Amino acid sequence: KEAREVLDKMKLSKSESYGYNRYLDSLHVKASEAMSLKSEEEFKIKEAFARNAIIKGYSNQIIADFTGLNFDYIETLRKEL
Repeated sequence: KEAREVLDKMKLSKSESYGYNRYLDSLHVKASEAMSLKSEEEFKIKEAFARNAIIKGYSNQIIADFTGLNFDYIETLRKEL
């Protein structure tokens, strides 16, 4: 199956090959954008959790252990509140 796919790609004309490679590039960009959005969303959730934990009186170390956020960043959040 893989050999057939390679052979099919080798049979493409230059313009078809260029179009196919552009298509693959666009798929990579979309996947990268999706991963970035997911990471950003996860960070915002962790930050919200940290803010709530600070309000409830948890220590920076406990919050860091649960969220994986940097200890100094948690301290910055604490000062903002």
